Amino acid sequence: MSLLENQVYNSSFLKRKIKFSKIETSTVHIIGKKCEVDKVKQHSNNNSFCSPYNCFLTKHLSGFSKLKTIVSLTLCGCNLNTLPCCLSKFNIKELNLSHNNFFEVPETLINCRKLEKLDLSWNKLQKFDEPAFVQRLCCLNLEHNDMKDIPEWILNVRSFNLEELYYSFNKVQDFSSANFHKISHYELKILDLQNCYLIDDDIKFLKSVRTLKSLNISNNRDSINLNRFTKCDALFNKPLWCNTLTVLRLRQLQLSMLPVEINSLASLEELEISENCLMWLPEHLCDLKKLKSLDVSNNRLVGLPKNFTKLRSLQTLKAAHNQITTLYNLHLLTNLGYIDLYHNELDIFSEVNTNSLKYIDLEVNCFSTKDMVYLSLYEYESKKTALRNLLFENRTDGPKAVGNCTEDDASLSEYSDSSSDIVYEDTHCTSSNHYNEVDNWDDEKSVYSDNGCTESDNEWKGSDTSNFKTRNIITFKKWPSYLFEDAIE
Repeated sequence: MSLLENQVYNSSFLKRKIKFSKIETSTVHIIGKKCEVDKVKQHSNNNSFCSPYNCFLTKHLSGFSKLKTIVSLTLCGCNLNTLPCCLSKFNIKELNLSHNNFFEVPETLINCRKLEKLDLSWNKLQKFDEPAFVQRLCCLNLEHNDMKDIPEWILNVRSFNLEELYYSFNKVQDFSSANFHKISHYELKILDLQNCYLIDDDIKFLKSVRTLKSLNISNNRDSINLNRFTKCDALFNKPLWCNTLTVLRLRQLQLSMLPVEINSLASLEELEISENCLMWLPEHLCDLKKLKSLDVSNNRLVGLPKNFTKLRSLQTLKAAHNQITTLYNLHLLTNLGYIDLYHNELDIFSEVNTNSLKYIDLEVNCFSTKDMVYLSLYEYESKKTALRNLLFENRTDGPKAVGNCTEDDASLSEYSDSSSDIVYEDTHCTSSNHYNEVDNWDDEKSVYSDNGCTESDNEWKGSDTSNFKTRNIITFKKWPSYLFEDAIE
C-alpha cells in the first residue's frame, strides 16, 4: 500500500476525467477553501490536485468507490450535508468531516465499522446515535455543534476503547446516566468540556473518570454556555484521577482561590488557571514535583509562594498581567526556559539561569529592562521577540510610568487590555516621597537669584478677571398642602 498523500484544495476535480483506479494511496485530503488557484495541477509523481472551484462534492463522491486502499479521508470545509453509500464499504480508520453542513450524522457513517478516529466538529449536529464502530472508536471530536447532551452510548461506556472526547461548545443536560464509576474497564484519557454549561452538580461525574490524564473545563467568554461553578473546591476532594491527571485547565472560571488539596495531584505536569480572580497561591502548590508548566496570567496576584523554587521541574511560567512585586531565586529553577512576567509591579528582576532560558518578556514593570545585569540587552530582546511570536496579542515596550507603579493598580478592576496603544515612559520607578527636612522653602535669595524673577513676583496684587462657572441655586417646587392630606377620613 502506497503512503502517498493526496491533497485537493477547492476541488471540483471529480468533474474532470481523473481515473481513481490509477491512484494508489492510503490518505486523501479534500479541503475546501475560498482562495484562487491559477490552474489545475496534476502531478503523477505525488498524486497532488489543485482546482480554483468551491468544493461541492456530495453527488460526486461515488467516484471514490474504486479507492479500496483508503484508510484516512479528510473532507473538511466542503459544504457537505450527506455522504454516498459506498463510503461504508471502505476500510477507513480516520475520517475528518469538520466544517461542513451536517444537521444529522449520515446513515452511511453510522454503518462504517472500522472507524477509529472521527472528527465532526463545526457542524450543526443535534444528536449522535450509537454507530457500528462503537467498539473501535478511540477519538471523537464533536466540538462546536448544536448537541443537547453527550450521547448516551458514551455515558454508558459502551465505547470501551474511547480515549479522547472533545465535546466543547455544546450543551450538557444531565450526567445521571453516566456509568464510569460502575465500569471496571475503559480507556478515556482526554476530556474537553469547555463552555458546556456545567454546574456544581456535574462535578461528581468529572471526579468519577479515574483514567483521565487531561481535563479541560475552561470558559471562553466570547461564547455561550459558560461553565458556572460556585463550589469548584469539590473538584479536588478525592477525585479518582488524582494519581493519573497530568493536564488541568481551569481558565475563566472566576476562581478566587485554590484549595490546599491541589497538592494531591501527584502526576500533574501542566496547570492553567489564567483569567481568574486569584490574589494568592497556596504554599501546597509547590508540592507538585512534576509540574512543568504553570499559567496564572491575568489574575490579581501580588506575589508567588515563598517556596516557589521547590518546583524544580518547572519549564514554563506564564504570569503576565498581575501585580507581582518581587521574585527571588529564579536561578534555582534550572529547567525554566519560558518566563512571561509582562505587565506586573516588579521593581527589580533577580538572577535567572540563562542556560535554559529561551523566552522572556519583562516589559511594563517598574524597572527598565535596559539596566538588567544578568542578561544582555541583545540577548533579552531576541528572547522577548521569540516569546511574542508565539502570542496572539499586541504588547508595548518600556517600564511603567511612575504614577502607575502603585499598589492599587486600576488594571486589577478588570483584566488588562493587551492591545493598549499606551507608550510607557522609559524611566525608573522611584519613590514618590521627595520631601527633605533640610529644604528651606523660604529661601528668598535663591528665588531672586533666578533670572527673570523680581521682588514683584513675590506677592500677587490685582484682581482675577477669569470667568468661572458658578454653582446653580437649587429651588424646590412648593406643592399644595392638600396633596399630603389623608384622603380617608
